[in-house]
Amino acid sequence: MNLFILLEGSPIPDSSSVIDTLLKHWPYTVTLLVLVIGAAFGGIIGGIRIGRKYTHWTDRIVKAEDDCKKIPEHYIHISTINTTLISLDSKITILDNKVTPLWQSFVSVSKSPAQLNDKGIEVLDKSGIDKVLDIRFEEILNNVKGLNPTNAYEGQQIIIAEVNKLKNNADLKNTIENGAFNSGMNVDTVLFVGAIYIRDKILRELHFDIDDIDKHSPPVAK
Repeated sequence: MNLFILLEGSPIPDSSSVIDTLLKHWPYTVTLLVLVIGAAFGGIIGGIRIGRKYTHWTDRIVKAEDDCKKIPEHYIHISTINTTLISLDSKITILDNKVTPLWQSFVSVSKSPAQLNDKGIEVLDKSGIDKVLDIRFEEILNNVKGLNPTNAYEGQQIIIAEVNKLKNNADLKNTIENGAFNSGMNVDTVLFVGAIYIRDKILRELHFDIDDIDKHSPPVAK
């Protein structure tokens, strides 16, 4: 029998009759109390869980906002680093431009146009770079022609650059490195020697006068 059905349609009972009815039908009363208390307790627990989740996500949102505020500061640091690297790169380039003539003069005569000195001829012989370039001569010549140098100096610089690229050629890498080891020089020096070795021949193919290299050579920075 349902407690609510017992009360339905009856006149409003006084407190004593309500208590009597509840006691008389105590199983239903207990069940009702358990349901009410359970629902209330469940609501409290659910509210606590919801509150915790709300707090968790609120904290994450606040942290995200703080991180976003720091972005301009990080950007400034990155910009500063980038500026420093650019400055460093410029200084390295300037230093390289000053150092390169020093080691080049070790294997060439200090006059223009540069010619191999006794040490340069020795490096040419011991490294075997002359044989490597003799085989690749037509390829290098065509590459230089394709870059359309306008005078003897430009032609010389292009030849040096094209020969220097050979160190990245997988088929020649071991040969060039072994030649450098045999000559007691580094790879760049050996390739510079090789470039001077074939320069005159290529410039003649391009109908440039070797003596005109000086005329177009830029002034040396002091």
